[in-house]
Amino acid sequence: MLASVKPGESLSSHFWPNERERPPREVRQIVDSNDPVALAALSRGMPNVTVTEGVLRSNRVPILGVFGEHDPQQVEGASMKGVASNFAMRVIPGLDHNTLAGSEEFKSAIREFISKRRVPR
Repeated sequence: MLASVKPGESLSSHFWPNERERPPREVRQIVDSNDPVALAALSRGMPNVTVTEGVLRSNRVPILGVFGEHDPQQVEGASMKGVASNFAMRVIPGLDHNTLAGSEEFKSAIREFISKRRVPR
């Protein structure tokens, strides 16, 4: 789908062709600010990115997974519990995969996670 986006077309109109199903304007703006050619390249390369269970178990870096309550990706996040060391999962009520990124709750969860891990100077 990404390869079919023509210059000047909004990326969000390809993700959500049915206007009634489009997420809030803020989310569409985030999506539309992306480069479709770069996203297509990233998408093609994703199958080559793997992290073994052993690496996740030995991880020492804090990881935060933030998901909307209605996000189908939440299942993948939950599967990391008990596998990835230092993994925390946050579920934001009422949101889904499309509405999460532009929400204040998402930003707040990230700020809170980072602020708890600041190293004193």
